[in-house]
Amino acid sequence: MKNLELDGKIREGIGKSASRKLRKADLIPAILYRDKKNLPVIINHKDIMNILKHGGENAIFQFNIEGENGGNRKVIIKEIQSYPLKSGILHVDMMEISMDKAIMVNVPLSIFGKSIGIANKGGILNHLVREIEIECLPGLIPGEIKVDISPLDIGDAIHIRDLNVAEGIKILNNPDEPLITVTVPTAEVKEEKIKAQEEVGVNEKEEKKEVKE
Repeated sequence: MKNLELDGKIREGIGKSASRKLRKADLIPAILYRDKKNLPVIINHKDIMNILKHGGENAIFQFNIEGENGGNRKVIIKEIQSYPLKSGILHVDMMEISMDKAIMVNVPLSIFGKSIGIANKGGILNHLVREIEIECLPGLIPGEIKVDISPLDIGDAIHIRDLNVAEGIKILNNPDEPLITVTVPTAEVKEEKIKAQEEVGVNEKEEKKEVKE
């Protein structure tokens, strides 16, 4: 991956009115979190979208602040606030990092393969967890964690403890948490429930009959 850079400048105005003016100019209000002092900044909407396109939300990039000599300042995106009903970014939280100090980030799961329970028996795939939290050095952060669902039969599950990650990466989720399951088709579940209810009804009738006798 090529080295990514983002330019910005210190933000003077604060509040909703100032933020609206920035967005109309295709600029985004942001916060840079760092050890000594959190800094309100302004970044260009097009530039941050370019960072996301080439590096994803866990991209590590150099952040250059106008008028401030930051040297080789490395930054990662902490949180993005987007419009609820349309595309576009409202606000970005960024965090200054050290490449030799571990950080915690969320990484998406990417499933591949075709479950035997789905392909041969019509099972239903339940993707319960979309991302997991990990701790590692910034340089070890993966873009995604792949999960092979090929071995899954109906009734099987993949848990956090089953994930394979590179050395130096620590998964912070509960190891017993299920990520993916394959269950019987909904129609079969309904049929089983109906059958069970019918059996209960028959048993109740027989019990009532025995009582009368």
